[in-house]
Amino acid sequence: MLACVTYDYDGSSVLLLTHTNTTFNCVPVAVGGHVSVVPGSSIRIVEAEDVPVPADCLCLFNVDYEIAPVPPGHYNVTISELYARSGNEQFDFELDLIEAASGETCLVRAGYPWE
Repeated sequence: MLACVTYDYDGSSVLLLTHTNTTFNCVPVAVGGHVSVVPGSSIRIVEAEDVPVPADCLCLFNVDYEIAPVPPGHYNVTISELYARSGNEQFDFELDLIEAASGETCLVRAGYPWE
């Protein structure tokens, strides 16, 4: 199965990212991530959840991020997934918001809960 990050940029300051097939506990109150931006350098997302009473299962979610302000430039994007499985690489990719206003990066995922 694939996990993907798609992005759309308005050309001046708003970056919309969608992380598809990311993993969280099956009964969260809220899911998302903590975002930090270093203009012209990096965008880091550390995914997190609010689960008062965890279930004994993991489920797949699609998470949308609206990040602003993000000036045009070149960025290294990293996403630290909460339940990353051994053998599945983390998202770590280059984003050129000067040349491409939209795009997608995908990684193959194996193991529970992707199978």
